[in-house]
Amino acid sequence: MLERPYQFVNCSAVSDLWILALCVTSVFELFPLTLLSVQMDMMKVAQRDLQLWQGVIQWNQLRQRLSATSCRTATPQEAQTLINDYQAFLQNSGPYPGVTDVAERLEALQAVADRADGSNGTIRERINRIFAPRVISQAGILKTASDEWFLLNGEPSIEGSVIRFLYFTTTTGTQTQSKTIGVAKVPRIAAGTGDWRAPQTIMTSRLLPALQEKTMTDFEGGIAFGCEQLLGEDEVDPILRLLIVQKLLQVGADGSTFVRRKTQSHLTSIAAAGVSQLTNWAVWDDPRARKERSLAKEWLSANGAMLVQDLKQAVGDVTAADARSPGPEMKWVGWLRRNAEGKWQVSLNQPLATSGPAVLQTLGRHDDESPHFETIVTVNGEAFGELAVPEPTHACEGQPVYQKLQEDEVLTTNSK
Repeated sequence: MLERPYQFVNCSAVSDLWILALCVTSVFELFPLTLLSVQMDMMKVAQRDLQLWQGVIQWNQLRQRLSATSCRTATPQEAQTLINDYQAFLQNSGPYPGVTDVAERLEALQAVADRADGSNGTIRERINRIFAPRVISQAGILKTASDEWFLLNGEPSIEGSVIRFLYFTTTTGTQTQSKTIGVAKVPRIAAGTGDWRAPQTIMTSRLLPALQEKTMTDFEGGIAFGCEQLLGEDEVDPILRLLIVQKLLQVGADGSTFVRRKTQSHLTSIAAAGVSQLTNWAVWDDPRARKERSLAKEWLSANGAMLVQDLKQAVGDVTAADARSPGPEMKWVGWLRRNAEGKWQVSLNQPLATSGPAVLQTLGRHDDESPHFETIVTVNGEAFGELAVPEPTHACEGQPVYQKLQEDEVLTTNSK
C-alpha cells in the first residue's frame, strides 16, 4: 500500500494546473475513504482551492496580454475587450491575492476604449466637427486695398468693373450676406491670382487628413502633431487657431489619460486668456474680435512652445507606462507534499535555474481567511526533483507551488 497517494502521480508529466486538480481528485477516488485521513484533507484542498488555481492561470494569461498591449497603439476595440476580460477574471476567480499594478493601465485603456463611443461621439467624428464649419473648411478670402477682408462662401463673380460675392457673417458658416465692390479695390484681381481659398481652408485640406491618420495609429503623437502644426500657421486668424487648439486639447484629454495630465493647466490658461468661443472672428471689423485677436496671439506666442513640449512628454509617458510590469507572473513549478518520513518538500515539475534568488510560494486559504500567497522557500542556484523546504506556516499538502517572476525573469523564461 502506498504511504502517500501523490506517489500515484508523475508530477513531471503534469503540465497544467487543471490537469493537476484532475489527477489529485482522481487518485483520491481510487482509495477507500478509510485509507488515510490525509486523503480527505487533500481532497478538500483541491476542491476548495481549484478556483484560486484557475485564477492564477487566468492572471498569467491576462498579464501577458496587458504587457503586450500598448496604450499608445491599441484600438478602442482591443482596449475594451481587455478591460472586459479583466473584469470577468475578477468575478470568476474571486479576489486574486497576488501583486498587481494595473489600475493606471486600465484607466488608460478605458480612455482608449472611449475613443470609439464617447458621449460626444468618436474621436474621428469630434475632430471632423472641429474643422467642419464652411467658414473654416470651405472659405475663400477677399482682401481690399483698404485692408478690409471678407470670408467668401464660394468664388466671387467678376462682372465688368465690379465684383459680386457672398461672405460669411458668423463663425458657424450658416449665415451670409451679398456684397458688390469695384474691381479696382481688389489687388488680387489686378495681380491675376486665381486661388481664393482662405488660409484656414488651405490649412484644413492639409492638416485634417494627416491628423485623422495619426490619431488613429498614435493618438498622443497625433494630438501633439496637430497642435504643433496649428501653432505654425501664422496666416490663420489667431483667434481661430487658439480655439482649434483648445478643442483639440479637449479631444486629447478625453481620449488619453496621459494627454489629460499634461494639458489641464493649458486648458485652464486658455479659458482665462480672455478669448471667447462666441467671438465673431469671421467679420473683419468686429470690435470684440479685434481686441481678442491680440489676446489670442499673445497666448499662442507665450505658451505654444511649452504646450508642444508637454504634449511630446505625454507621448513619452505612454511609452514608460507600457514598459511597466502589470505585476509578477506566478509560474507553476511543482506542488507541496510530505515525503515518507513526513518531511515537507516540493516536487518540482522541471529544473529551476535562476540568475538570482527564486521565491517559491503556495496559494491557498488558512481556515476561513482570505486567500493568500505564502513564501515557503527561496532558492539560490539550481534545483530539481524533490526540494526539501522548511515546515510552512499555513500551507497544506496538495497545494501548487509557484515561482514569483518579475518582468525580466518572465522575458528570460519565455525566451527559452
